[in-house]
Amino acid sequence: MGTVDADREQAGWNSDQPDTQTAHAYRLTYDSTLGCYCYKGADGNGDEQPVPMAAGKLFAFAYNKQFNNLFFSEDGDVPHALIDAEGNSIEATAYAAETGTNGKYDTQYVNWLQPHDSGADTYDASVVNACQFSLPTNTDGGYYIRLYTKSGATDTSLPKSAYYTIRRAYTFSTPVDPKNSVGKYNTFKTFSDYHAVVIPTGIDALYVSSADKATRTLTTTEYPLYETEGKRVLPAGAAVILVESKSVTGTSGTIVKSTESLDYHSDPTFAEADYSSKPTVNMLKPQITRTKLPYNDGNYYNYLFAFQKRWDSDQKKTIGFFEAGAANNPVNTAYLQIDKSFNDAAAKGWSLSFDFNDATGIRQPEAVDGSGDCYTLQGIRIKKPATKGVYIVNGKKVVYNK
Repeated sequence: MGTVDADREQAGWNSDQPDTQTAHAYRLTYDSTLGCYCYKGADGNGDEQPVPMAAGKLFAFAYNKQFNNLFFSEDGDVPHALIDAEGNSIEATAYAAETGTNGKYDTQYVNWLQPHDSGADTYDASVVNACQFSLPTNTDGGYYIRLYTKSGATDTSLPKSAYYTIRRAYTFSTPVDPKNSVGKYNTFKTFSDYHAVVIPTGIDALYVSSADKATRTLTTTEYPLYETEGKRVLPAGAAVILVESKSVTGTSGTIVKSTESLDYHSDPTFAEADYSSKPTVNMLKPQITRTKLPYNDGNYYNYLFAFQKRWDSDQKKTIGFFEAGAANNPVNTAYLQIDKSFNDAAAKGWSLSFDFNDATGIRQPEAVDGSGDCYTLQGIRIKKPATKGVYIVNGKKVVYNK
């Protein structure tokens, strides 16, 4: 713990003063609501607070600072480091443990530990297989870290298992003045993860439930999040678009970036594969590792989430999915996969719409002046309606009266 070396070794773990916080020994307090130990200040009576963690340094968890009583250290699945030798952030192609003996995808953000009940009274590097903190040093106060333990068979036996989680920050994008709207939402982040996460209030999750070939429009629907103990949980492996509504200002056609933080669920292994309420059809696919995603992919075409023009003649950019390029797709994202038997290979991209409990994904007819992406009901694209009638314009069924 901590960002300076003053008492990092034995002096910082003086078991004669187990309740005394030092520069490198922070007291975690059990929170019955969260079901874990977390840092609530030196006296343990405040709100949850971040812990200063130093890039590249070792850490472990010990009961009353006594490593001869009960402590938790690294197991055999060591997570990938996400920093270089100088402590600067790097983006690994894959960031779960390579060994994988426990099958739980240990990462720098969710890591399983080994319980012990014998060691030296104070910290001894030859005995304690400490965890290495391999994230950048956070100069804004530190990281929110939580320790979960699963009880053993008796009160005196070692815990069955233990793991820690670290709150994680993600970048969201708000396209300014887009051509299309996605319901009430204007801020987006495609998402998937090895582990289950808690979705904060104000953020929702959407999945792609269907596609309209004639209008090149995708219908997005709210993902049925798992609700437990007042929390909304997105299962591990689920591919979604995280969305929210924000008030932003910016130049038309640009993107305003913002940061949102997510906590991991108390059971990180809760997976979509075992979730009975998962969507029957989701055209989004998880992209948890950093991979170069081809556009032409066997029997499918792949599209990445973007904000760009669908047609050269467009005056404004569209929120949607567009042809996968040559660049690597970042970790913890999602992409659209369309079957070649359905897709038109010449299509540049797909526009997003939102399902307002309408089975077709298209709202009721409304009057329009004929501008925008326009199709006949037979799926033929035209510049603008020539006669009165019903057309599909920008993914909506409209009436042309001129």
